[in-house]
Amino acid sequence: MTDRHDRLLIRLRVLLPAVVAMALYLLAADARGQTTFDFVPPGASGLFDTGANWNPFGPPGVIDNARFNVDLTYDVLFSSSPTNDQLLINDGDVTFRPELAIPALLHTYTLNDSGVIDGGDLTLSANGGSTFFLDIVGPLDIGLSFDGAMTVQAGTSVSNTFGTIGTNAAGTGEVTVTGAGSSWTSAGIIRVGDAGTGTLTIEAGGVVDNGTSTVIIGGLVSGDGTVTVRGSGSRLDTGAFLIGDAGTGRLTIEDGGVADSAVTSSRIGNAAGSHGELTVTGAGSSFTTAGLLEVGLKKKKKKNGHGDGCGFDLEQRFSFRRRQWHRCAGHSCRWHGDERWDWHHWRERDWRRDGVGQRCGFEP
Repeated sequence: MTDRHDRLLIRLRVLLPAVVAMALYLLAADARGQTTFDFVPPGASGLFDTGANWNPFGPPGVIDNARFNVDLTYDVLFSSSPTNDQLLINDGDVTFRPELAIPALLHTYTLNDSGVIDGGDLTLSANGGSTFFLDIVGPLDIGLSFDGAMTVQAGTSVSNTFGTIGTNAAGTGEVTVTGAGSSWTSAGIIRVGDAGTGTLTIEAGGVVDNGTSTVIIGGLVSGDGTVTVRGSGSRLDTGAFLIGDAGTGRLTIEDGGVADSAVTSSRIGNAAGSHGELTVTGAGSSFTTAGLLEVGLKKKKKKNGHGDGCGFDLEQRFSFRRRQWHRCAGHSCRWHGDERWDWHHWRERDWRRDGVGQRCGFEP
C-alpha cells in the first residue's frame, strides 16, 4: 500500500506542473483570443464565414482574433453577425459589407476586445438596403505605429469605448465619416493626433458623437491633429473640445457643418508650447460651447498660462454668449471677422484681463 501511495504522489508531482500550465494557457487564451486567424482573400471578394478563406481553417470564433494583412484591395462579405476578440487591419485595402442587398437588413460585427487599424485601410460600406455595424466593446486605434485609415460610408456605423487617430509618434491615422446616416460613436475620449498625426473628416451628413466626453486634437507634444466638419447635416457632438492640448490642433467647421460641446468649457492652446486653431466659415456653419471658451490657457494655481496659439477666423456672421468668453494668457488674442457679427453683445464690462493685465481684444 505504501509503495502504491508513493507512486501516486510521484505521478501527481509530475503531472501537476503540466496541469497548472494548461490551465494558465486556457485562461490566457480565453482572455486574449485563443488563435489569430489570417484572412486569405480568394479574389476580389470573399465570405467571412467561409472556413477555407482563413489560415488556419476558420472562421475565427468568439475568443479568437481576426487579422487582415494581405496587400490587396478586396471586399469581405458578411452573411451573419459574427463575434471575435480582436480585429487587426495590418495591410491592404479592405472593405466590410453585407453579402446580400436586402432592405433594412443589418449585419453587426462585434469585437469583445479592440480594433487596431495599423498598416492597412478599412472601409465600412452597405449593399443596397443592407447596412453594416462594427461594434467594438473596447478601444479603437487608427494609425497606431504605422499608417492606417478608416472610412465609414453609405449609412454604416462604428462604436467603441475610446478612439485614437495617430496614436504613437510614428503613427499616422485618417478617419472619414461621410454620407447621411453614417456615424462614429465613442463612449469615451476621441484623440486626434495623440503622439502621432491624426486627421478626422466629417462630411456630407456624417455624424461623430462621443457624448459627454472630450475631443482632444493635438494631444501630446509631438501630436498633430486636424478635424474638419464639412457640409450641411455634418456634425461633431461632444462634451468639450481641447484644441491643442500639448501639441498642435486645428478644428475647421465649414459649409454648414456643426460642432457642439454641450457639457462644459472648451479650450484652445492649453499647455506651454501648444498651438490651437479654430476656423468657422461658410453659411450655416456653427461652433457652440456650453461653458467658457478658454484661449491660451495652462491651468496653474495663481499662475498665468502660456498656451501658444489662439487664432480664430470667423468668415460669416457669428455670435458668442457672454459666458463663453474667458481669457487670454500672456499675450493678446483677437477674434477676426470679415463680415458683420454680434459685436453688440460685448460691452466694456464684458472685457476680462489675463494674469498679466493684458486685455484680450476683438477686431470686427
